[in-house]
Amino acid sequence: MNLLEFKRKLMTEPGDTSAEMRAARAQDGEFAEAAAESDRFEALLADAFKVKPPEGLAEQIILHQSMHTESPTRWRRPGWFAVAAAVTLAVALTSFNLIQQQPHESLSEHLIAHWSHDGPEIMLLASRSEMIIPNEAERIFSSLGLAVDDQFMTSLRFVKYCPTPDGRGAHLVLDTDQGPITMFYMPNTRVADGEQTVELPDGMQALAVNVERGSLALVAAPDVDKPAMARQIASQMSFPQSVTL
Repeated sequence: MNLLEFKRKLMTEPGDTSAEMRAARAQDGEFAEAAAESDRFEALLADAFKVKPPEGLAEQIILHQSMHTESPTRWRRPGWFAVAAAVTLAVALTSFNLIQQQPHESLSEHLIAHWSHDGPEIMLLASRSEMIIPNEAERIFSSLGLAVDDQFMTSLRFVKYCPTPDGRGAHLVLDTDQGPITMFYMPNTRVADGEQTVELPDGMQALAVNVERGSLALVAAPDVDKPAMARQIASQMSFPQSVTL
């Protein structure tokens, strides 16, 4: 089993204990890194399920998503997010087979599949934490040829590797003045016309724009000024030429 097949299996069947998967997990280097990342995410999902949501919370979540102008501090209440995550995670997680297995998949199809796979769940889980581990974030960014400034790091609530239409990228959650924003950084993917809006499930929208090296896509409610936010975030990113992707 090569590394790509191993990562696909971790995304679609993380609990697979076949001899082939056990052998792949026993390997060092990128295999061990991929397995550890998958295990951390599965642990977060399992933890979220331990909390029973109160009656009517689903309606509260929907209402909150439509009222992004409320104070972003509401997204940091640990108790509220524990139950919110449990409700959101109750929605069936779709298979991620579309991503990576269809090499000619369009950018819009990729973003729809990616958001449907774990977008809302990760946003809620990430919002339960005040700060991620900086060293872990910097390691991921460095491996993708990306550097960010202190303001970007302060707003960062979650980051993990994720598949992109053209390889490997990063899935992030940022805490902004308009509430939590999901961002996908795609190092080797270019947006054909420089900018593309994609309608996503749950009434969300993604705006994909090119940056110096690759592209990024911001996911937020339709009334969030995503072009302005994309410009602000892009200004906080830099791309060291010493890193070859």
